[in-house]
Amino acid sequence: MVFATIDRVEGGVLIVLTHTEPVRTIHLPLAIFPKLEEGDVVEITIEKDMEIAQELKDKILKIREELNRVEL
Repeated sequence: MVFATIDRVEGGVLIVLTHTEPVRTIHLPLAIFPKLEEGDVVEITIEKDMEIAQELKDKILKIREELNRVEL
């Protein structure tokens, strides 16, 4: 978990500065977080989801296998 402040909005992009040392800048699409505005403090948490990752890998593998069967 990291706390950060919305520094500004530029062209539909939120510029977010972390409260860590060193300070990091994160760019996020405003469209995903339309209610956030300059000065808001947010908590950022990222969790790895192995189940969804495996589902996506399986889906991609299936598509690749199907493409290999297509004659060009």
